[in-house]
Amino acid sequence: MIHPAAAFATKQWAAQHFGQVATELGGKGLPIVVIATPKETHIVDELKRNTLAPVLALTDLSLPEISALIARARLFVGNDSGIAHMAAAVKAPSVVIFGSSNIAHWRPWATAAAEIVYEEMECQPCHGYFCEKFEQPECIRRVPIERVMASVERVLRESAAP
Repeated sequence: MIHPAAAFATKQWAAQHFGQVATELGGKGLPIVVIATPKETHIVDELKRNTLAPVLALTDLSLPEISALIARARLFVGNDSGIAHMAAAVKAPSVVIFGSSNIAHWRPWATAAAEIVYEEMECQPCHGYFCEKFEQPECIRRVPIERVMASVERVLRESAAP
């Protein structure tokens, strides 16, 4: 399951990067489900344009439906968001990408296999409503796909262990 949206640009990793993650996971035989709200369909569309994997996009689920779906997911990959906390609450193996937030304070408190991926910057953490230092929020933009995929690999291995 992929959740490519976030409340602020400082927390939203690029949809095309999520598309690359979907391609990699789809290549491993994992079905890809992307969740978002109806207002976030443009993000889902961008992800779909940047993946080779078939994607089931769900943009009209209630929070209880999202919780039930995440609870059955082999893996959750998403931004620092309320949905990431829901994934932790239902013990879904997770990879969460952080930008502006205070990771020590806002990381999902997971008991399942989970990793946080971020690019450390001297201006981090910040209020996160907008970037005061750069034209674009570099904290989230600089998170490399390779590190996210390395975390995905580790979480998949750890969660598959008996």
